[in-house]
Amino acid sequence: MGYVPPVKGPITYTPSTAIVANSAAQVIVNTSAWIKYKEIILTQYIGPNSKFEFYFEIQQAGIGANLILGKTYRNGVAIGSQFQTDATLNVIKCTETLTATNWVIGDLVQLYCWANAAAGYCKNLQLHGLGSEWEVVT
Repeated sequence: MGYVPPVKGPITYTPSTAIVANSAAQVIVNTSAWIKYKEIILTQYIGPNSKFEFYFEIQQAGIGANLILGKTYRNGVAIGSQFQTDATLNVIKCTETLTATNWVIGDLVQLYCWANAAAGYCKNLQLHGLGSEWEVVT
């Protein structure tokens, strides 16, 4: 039997600061319901136990009691922890490492936010990771 060329398999990711995907534009968060504000579509098959660092930023528009909350979703279902702003105008940089189990091409990574009073902002939904392709030789 002669040489059989390798078949490229899925890319398995590990947490990193390297940006795999990014939805950068700043948008206004202005409703007291969990609403989808940012979305990234998965365009390549990834390994079954890939880990990504999910990153996004939230910020209040004014100082005081108004809070902006943010949470990572996959296909409309919450997968991440809830983050919230403090009582300042500081940008809150939210990061969390999650395992991508059974993700497929076309899956959606989403940022949902909620504002309790005045408006605020969200931006920079990012997936961070380092990918390595594996090969199968039969």
